[in-house]
Amino acid sequence: MTGQSLHLQETTRAAPHPSLPDLFALAARRRAPLEVATSKASAPIAVVASEGDAGCLRVDVILPALTDDLAEGPVSCTLELDGRRWAFDAEVVRHAGQITLSRARRLRAAQRRTSPRISVPHGTTVLFSEGDRVFRREIVDLGASGLGVQYVGHDGEPAEGTMLAQVRFALPLGAAITAAAAVRHVRPAAPGGPPIAGMELLGLGEADSKRLDAWVRGLTRTRKREEAVRNAAVFAQTSVRLSDGRNRPATALDTDGATIALEEPDRDLAQNSVLPVVEVRQNSVLVVSLRAQIADIVTHRARPLQARLAWLDVRPEQLGRLSRLLHRLRD
Repeated sequence: MTGQSLHLQETTRAAPHPSLPDLFALAARRRAPLEVATSKASAPIAVVASEGDAGCLRVDVILPALTDDLAEGPVSCTLELDGRRWAFDAEVVRHAGQITLSRARRLRAAQRRTSPRISVPHGTTVLFSEGDRVFRREIVDLGASGLGVQYVGHDGEPAEGTMLAQVRFALPLGAAITAAAAVRHVRPAAPGGPPIAGMELLGLGEADSKRLDAWVRGLTRTRKREEAVRNAAVFAQTSVRLSDGRNRPATALDTDGATIALEEPDRDLAQNSVLPVVEVRQNSVLVVSLRAQIADIVTHRARPLQARLAWLDVRPEQLGRLSRLLHRLRD
């Protein structure tokens, strides 16, 4: 076997710009999970780093049924260590019942799929197994690449670092999602309470990955629209009058600041600008005057859409007036 040597080195964590030997040494020590794809069109196969020897990295397939799918030849690999994802190309070699990666090259940082994490309806569960044991637990939240699972606190529940051959959960439409997974962390949700396990999905097929991502994004957009509709109703008669007399409708308001809708003439407003006096009004009646700073401006094709104002130097009596207004609006 030729190519760059992947000999083991004593390493504790991945450096900002690690070499292949360092990265593979750490992967072998931690039995880190990898995803191996034989082509762009094929679903990735979840494997786990086992040991390094003679310039190779031996791996074990997490789901034994997929062992035969990992044929000899070039593969694209993705490895995660210390919260960072790395991609590299390699060759799969099979010999005497063992599978090894050799001739690894082109180490590069891999981009995570950018997808929000959302809470799910109460009672949504996931089925997963470790060895002969099978668990059914409630899902707390999920994203396109992983999910949070509510443990019940039993000693037998999979610990951090455990590789799960299969997790299975259902979406409202279509077939169930099935993949391997790695338990990334197990943390208590509250002092003394049962922990929540963060599971990263591995070996997820492209079709399932797209379906999960689309469902998460779609539900996120729906919830944002619903929130916007609720806010529009709550703050329908609330406005913010700027220092120069401009009056703009408020779309959100709290004790830290306000979000206001902008118009075409508001191009002169600049982020971080301090407004010496702004007035919060309800039904055109002054409620409170405050200092504010423009914390953020949202634009589209240079047209200002909205601005987030952050209150500055809020006095107790001003905070009291804001709080009473918010209480009236929420009732």
